[in-house]
Amino acid sequence: MFRCSAEHALVLALASTLTLALVACGDDGLAGDVDAGSAADAASDAGRAPDAMPPGPPPGQVDRALVFPDGVPMAQAMAVAPDGSIVAAVKQRAPVTLGNLHADMLGNDAILVMKLTPSLEPVWMKSFACSGNVFVTSLALTPRGDVLLGGEYTGIFDLGPLPSDRGSTDLFVARLDGQSGAIGGFHTSGTPELDTVLAVASGGLADPEGVYVYGRVGADHSLEGGPAGALLTRYDASWTPVWSRRLPGLSPSYIGSMVLDPARGPIITGNFFAQLDLGEGQVVSAPGLEAVVAAFDVNGHVRYARKIHNDAVPSANRLLTVTAAGDVYVGSDTNGSAVHFDEQVSIANDGDPLGLGDLYLLHLDANGAAVAATPMRGRTSTFAEALAAGPDGAAYLAGTCEGVVEVQPQLTCASFGSVIVAQRADGSHAWGLAAAGSLIRSVAATAGHRLVVAGDTGDHATDLGSVLVPEHRAYIVSVVTE
Repeated sequence: MFRCSAEHALVLALASTLTLALVACGDDGLAGDVDAGSAADAASDAGRAPDAMPPGPPPGQVDRALVFPDGVPMAQAMAVAPDGSIVAAVKQRAPVTLGNLHADMLGNDAILVMKLTPSLEPVWMKSFACSGNVFVTSLALTPRGDVLLGGEYTGIFDLGPLPSDRGSTDLFVARLDGQSGAIGGFHTSGTPELDTVLAVASGGLADPEGVYVYGRVGADHSLEGGPAGALLTRYDASWTPVWSRRLPGLSPSYIGSMVLDPARGPIITGNFFAQLDLGEGQVVSAPGLEAVVAAFDVNGHVRYARKIHNDAVPSANRLLTVTAAGDVYVGSDTNGSAVHFDEQVSIANDGDPLGLGDLYLLHLDANGAAVAATPMRGRTSTFAEALAAGPDGAAYLAGTCEGVVEVQPQLTCASFGSVIVAQRADGSHAWGLAAAGSLIRSVAATAGHRLVVAGDTGDHATDLGSVLVPEHRAYIVSVVTE
């Protein structure tokens, strides 16, 4: 079912009602660390001088994988702690046993939340069942390691005290204890002022246990805005609002639309038509449909607002991430036309006769000034899906792919699939990874030179080079970054 690129691989099949497979692929196909002393002794016994340690896997190669069989078909969201531990949420459709951890399937739908070590071994696992349907739209970690979940549900849900009562969906924002996964702190549902929770984030240096929530308000969620809008609220640890900014006419994308700079405050993005009032006299104007990246300080005051103009219609997905230095990356796609960033930098239309869009990265400094814009040209229809910044300032952009992305080496998806493009802090291309047949949902960089990737397959298996993931499976993999 699984394979490594070398002749051997260690596959730990965990006996269960629903089996999970943990695959660890090293440079020689074997799991575990190389013992430098043993290698030197072996070389000495062979009558030759000890060689240097063999090189590890090259950048862009999967070195560990956690693959879920039938019953866990979709990844939802993921975050990585400073110590490299991982918290992920996946869809659950059957009972799951992982080592000595078990989660029954009690509802029509469920979210399985788990904490993993950096080597993808389970620490705890919790299932939250729903009589209707449930989706996690955002997952974040607090400074002390607690888990914040945001999403929506129908019916009766374990994390909400009441059944959904608005005829369609209700919302939830929950805090789970980072050591056990138990519900703690606060949880809420049926939040009347919001229609959709898009992003949650920990409060940063100003209020380490506080929470930012960004979401949509109003019935119209169209790209053009209209009567819909967005709401950004900062809460303290007791779920008391500290401040709130309602942004009429702003239409955020469903994923990646808020990021928190811990030292400076939240940064949001969305589309608006003609005029956007950010409050306190800060008004952004445009001749028509435009996108904006707006940064606020911890007290809700506007720090900057930068426009992104697309000669066609702005992409529905615009993703944000922030570096340790406070620089911001914006990941999106051109939608087949030229893109201009506050008249500072531009990406020209590549003249593709089919009008296909290209992925791109926009790099802003901590004050919002454009540093560079980098397109990833291709003969494919692309949409940005996930974005992360590494500790060294590198950026990792994942997007859909139905053809060729012309980076070096060229990335090819024979039909539908995903790509990851890695860009160094200086703007140069580092490496790429193609995952034909897979949708990458979330990426997060660690201090250990790894990119953790969560995704799932559709009707076809996905070949990740060292791991073959069967169809209709969620997976979490570790990718070498340098």
